[in-house]
Amino acid sequence: MEAIEGVGDRLKQLRENLGMKQRFAAEKMGVTQPTLSAYENGYRPPNLQVLQKMAELYCVSVEEILQGSKRTLPKHPVELSDLVTDANLTFLGMPLNEPDKKVLHQTLLDIYWQAKMNNRSEE
Repeated sequence: MEAIEGVGDRLKQLRENLGMKQRFAAEKMGVTQPTLSAYENGYRPPNLQVLQKMAELYCVSVEEILQGSKRTLPKHPVELSDLVTDANLTFLGMPLNEPDKKVLHQTLLDIYWQAKMNNRSEE
């Protein structure tokens, strides 16, 4: 019986969604391929340190690995610039401070306007 229901299946799905081979993922996590296989097949649970490495590698939170929580989109439009500047944001599990948010906001603006210019030249 799996230690935490569904964790093994979620780990395998996350890895496969990113197109990673088991050996590659295991190496990045600092475990052996048979150990990762045991995690994915529910024979043994990963410890917290390995869970954190998995979350970073798979670009999800530890909570998503353990509970299978899914991100849902809001049902109404959200102004992205407000979200970036006002929300309590994290990236790869690390909080963004105000200077990080300003850089992110400016980068998004630059990308937006570049895309607009590219779309005009294609018309």
